[in-house]
Amino acid sequence: MDSKLKQRLEILVAGEQLEAELKEKIEDLLKKFESDFELELKNENAAMLVTHLPMALMRIKRGEEVEDLDEVILLELKKENFYSECMDFIDQIETKTKIKIPAGEKNYLALHFCNLIKQERRKN
Repeated sequence: MDSKLKQRLEILVAGEQLEAELKEKIEDLLKKFESDFELELKNENAAMLVTHLPMALMRIKRGEEVEDLDEVILLELKKENFYSECMDFIDQIETKTKIKIPAGEKNYLALHFCNLIKQERRKN
């Protein structure tokens, strides 16, 4: 994970939008994602994901709800090659953070993860 992404997380902590302990867990998880999927997270490819993930986890902690993806988009997402692996990774996020992620938020995260993987695989 590049320095700009780490800085993005630091800004969220400084702005009290992210807890420092949760930031550390997110960094560990994103390193694992890089390793598991053999790609490098950089500001150019992962800025949205690295912003969405901590904000989503904090929304959940505050009890805020999110609507699910549009049904058509969700059906397309489930056809993605890496969908099940992304959902498994999201389960790991739940385990490490001890935050139960609602189905709608899982789908948004899966969309980010799948798009990132697909984008990076096209480059190689």
